[in-house]
Amino acid sequence: MTLTDTGTGIPAPIMDKIFEPFFTTKPAGAGTGLGLSTSRSIARRHAGDLTARAEPGGGSTFTLLLPETAPQEGQSPKLTSRVAPRGHEVILLVEDDVAVLVGISSVLRGHGYRVLSARSMRAALECVKDEATHVDLLITDLVFSDGAGLDLAAALAVRWPALSLVVIADQSQQPEAALGEMRERLTWIEKPISPDALLFVIRNCLDQGRAQASLGALGNA
Repeated sequence: MTLTDTGTGIPAPIMDKIFEPFFTTKPAGAGTGLGLSTSRSIARRHAGDLTARAEPGGGSTFTLLLPETAPQEGQSPKLTSRVAPRGHEVILLVEDDVAVLVGISSVLRGHGYRVLSARSMRAALECVKDEATHVDLLITDLVFSDGAGLDLAAALAVRWPALSLVVIADQSQQPEAALGEMRERLTWIEKPISPDALLFVIRNCLDQGRAQASLGALGNA
């Protein structure tokens, strides 16, 4: 299926990024940058693809490719896609890029999670200063304006020893050593990551953390 418009086209620097999760040219709060990323993810999950071609002033063309299939006689087509898991836990999200922060927050809230969001280490600590606040998982960038994600994780681990940690970073940013005792609960994910993939990583981290906490309680009994 091919869809073509007669608009102004897409500049080459932007064309290279349009399928990246959370990339958007819209103002902060006006878009999450998930439409094209999610569409391509769905197409590829079904052994297809979504491609784009554009010229400045010459419009844009998007082509959806799906394999030709036919169900075997007497059988119904099988659905192969996995439904992204949901949750109810509290997640602290720290990311200094507003578009990424808004995009990830939207995805998480849409799947049942309660999200505390911050753009700096100071703002993150402010989010959890209330003693009644509990955090199950920290998702953080590796470096932001006033600190580092690993330093923030270390500070929060004093309060919540079972805190799970997801660090979103470029491959070149990953340090040699992780966080000592938190190494077992630390998961690295490289940019860019699709919303569905992120949801599966988060669910896995939370479930593993709960299992480890239960084993620890049994060992202390």
